[in-house]
Amino acid sequence: MMAKQTPRIYFDYAAATPLDETVAQAMRQAEVHYGNPGSLHAEGRAAREALDASRADIARVLAARPDEIVFTASSTESNNLAIFGALTAIQIPGATVLTLATEHAAVRRPMEVLREQGVSVTDVALRPDGRVELGSLGDALDDTVVLVSLAMVTSEIGTLQPMGEIGKLIVAARADRKERGVMTPLIFHTDAASAAGLQSLHVSRLGVDLMTFGAGKLYGPTGIAALYVRTGTPLAPMLLGGGQEHGRRAGTESIRLCVGFARALVLAEDMRKSEVDRLKGLRSELADLLRDIPGLTFNTELKHSLVNTLNVSVAGYDGEDLVLALDARGYAVATGAACAESSAEPSHVLLAIGRTKEIAQASLRISLGRHTTHAQVVGLSQAIHAIIEA
Repeated sequence: MMAKQTPRIYFDYAAATPLDETVAQAMRQAEVHYGNPGSLHAEGRAAREALDASRADIARVLAARPDEIVFTASSTESNNLAIFGALTAIQIPGATVLTLATEHAAVRRPMEVLREQGVSVTDVALRPDGRVELGSLGDALDDTVVLVSLAMVTSEIGTLQPMGEIGKLIVAARADRKERGVMTPLIFHTDAASAAGLQSLHVSRLGVDLMTFGAGKLYGPTGIAALYVRTGTPLAPMLLGGGQEHGRRAGTESIRLCVGFARALVLAEDMRKSEVDRLKGLRSELADLLRDIPGLTFNTELKHSLVNTLNVSVAGYDGEDLVLALDARGYAVATGAACAESSAEPSHVLLAIGRTKEIAQASLRISLGRHTTHAQVVGLSQAIHAIIEA
């Protein structure tokens, strides 16, 4: 007799989301567009129309122009294109780049490469909650800075950066340079991959020149993302070939992936306000249910964080052990960003905000999503209590 399979409950939406059935249906319908969108025949023109419509739908959510949307294969590629593409286009000796120590590996690793190449890369100071120290950022914006790259959301702990205030500092720095006749460009890039669907991506309000976002955390398909490029922003292509994406990213576009991306983003935007309210309530309930665990530390400050993320540490426990124990009980959670899960090192994010190595090693990231229910939140809290009390 076969053993009864443990039902699976998913709490790792910050890493990846299931494909929405409405999105899947739109992608199936798009499979009729097998022509190359660069071809002049009827099949090519039909593919081009579907591609252009997808780009326009995404642009509307961002309040941007369609020709400012560059499709890529992943958010990692978009981040690399933004960072290396901007610096390659500018080519100013002695240039400085500002970033944060809490960035995702898709930004941190390019920054390490830049350092190896002799570029001055500075990590701006952080507050204990993970938000950038605005005074330190303002002081660091000297005339050598050409690029500021920081994530809208620190995915591991959910910290929301004060994008409005950051944008104002950059606008003020540009105005000051212009008044003094300093012609060095100042570009603002944000990795919004974790924010899409739960935060506004209105680019003018954010004040960004380059913005990374993808479909994989929007209940859309993996293998498709985009980079918003404000008109006039210098950007050299990193992939060379047929000159697709207005010469900024070569390679034939996947129509079905672009259609799925657009459908997922539009759907997420339509649901955003109600979903934010719902998730905020569920996360608050979960935090209250876990609060009485001995030795528990909240690494996420609820007031200034994405509503679906809760990062905690339990003193005396290893985060990976907790993940595996919960997995055996049918609950999928994480220790941190999925791209760093295989590393035995403690969380660089928690170390950067002043947590001890022991607390960083004990971290657990719980992220809620579209299918999370009250009953699942209660069940997860009971499972965690049972593991700790065993």
